[in-house]
Amino acid sequence: MLPAIHLAELSTLSTRAFNAFSSLSRAHSTLHHERAFHRLSEVAQQFVSGASEMPFIMKIPPSFRLTKVTQTDFAQALTTEPLLSRYFNTQEESSAISSMKKQWLQDTAHVVNQRISDMPSEDRGIELSFRFRKAYGDKIHHIALGTLWRGNGSGLQFGVVHQEAIPFKRNTETIHQSLIFNHFDTGAYFRDARSPVQNSLEKYGPPDVMIRTCSHPENILVSQWLSSENCIHPYGYRGKQCEGGFHELSCFSVTRTFQKIVRGNEVCMDTRPHVPDMIKEVVTDLFGTESYEKLRQFEFKGRKIDIEDPLLSEKEFYYAFISATSRWGDNEKWDVSPITPAQETVGTDRLQLSR
Repeated sequence: MLPAIHLAELSTLSTRAFNAFSSLSRAHSTLHHERAFHRLSEVAQQFVSGASEMPFIMKIPPSFRLTKVTQTDFAQALTTEPLLSRYFNTQEESSAISSMKKQWLQDTAHVVNQRISDMPSEDRGIELSFRFRKAYGDKIHHIALGTLWRGNGSGLQFGVVHQEAIPFKRNTETIHQSLIFNHFDTGAYFRDARSPVQNSLEKYGPPDVMIRTCSHPENILVSQWLSSENCIHPYGYRGKQCEGGFHELSCFSVTRTFQKIVRGNEVCMDTRPHVPDMIKEVVTDLFGTESYEKLRQFEFKGRKIDIEDPLLSEKEFYYAFISATSRWGDNEKWDVSPITPAQETVGTDRLQLSR
């Protein structure tokens, strides 16, 4: 893991230095990666030491304190993301689904304004933690992070970051690798051209959301430099160290990293295991300790298993991962949780998002 890099230093990043930081935070799938790692690490060391000769290139415009937003402003900002735009603007659907979408936009804008009215003096924007229900295989819930802010003279801004497990072909074998995205429109990477987020939206409606304020909402734009096919990580739930010294990443580790970034903390990719570390930290942060305790225990072959048991077999650990990721957030008090039509109705009238 890289030494921690404070947000104040981000405005002085050179292209080579930021690429070095990115490369040290993630693993490439290409054969030249190991050689590139040693070459780029020297540049990264210069960057971490604050070498004064590095040019200024990455200047994220600062955000200004967010004031009350209208539902129209909120909907317009949200639909700057391509997949959300198609989802919320598609008209060929049942009246029940149309009503559900409108209600979700209204409820989310309402809670956003509640948070703005109580915003601490040090905060300037809004952080949104999304749960896209049953996104993977109609079973596993997907987590993503979004933020809202205002720039100098600009309207309401919306940014997003998340990780997806992308199937890559290596000879005849399918290898899942992690890619970080600053958008949800990732269908091109999947066989049926439907992304996990699209699958969730079409079948289960808008995401559940937890909403809070944050001090640096604009720093979610760091994801622009990480959202690239040249920035491939190994995917996994153990956080294992892989070829070249890199660790597996998951949607929870990426979300937790960016929660810290937009809250004004240090920048460093969190490579701890998905289960139990990342799930424990994210779920506890969103809902409290009791919620995580409910996830710890699960049934496996007729006996109870604790996901923190260090002696779990590989098979038990895999089932711990499936159990936790398919149950987290269930029966919790979300700030916004859509009232969906009956699942049969959603399935029958499922949206087909035209490109």
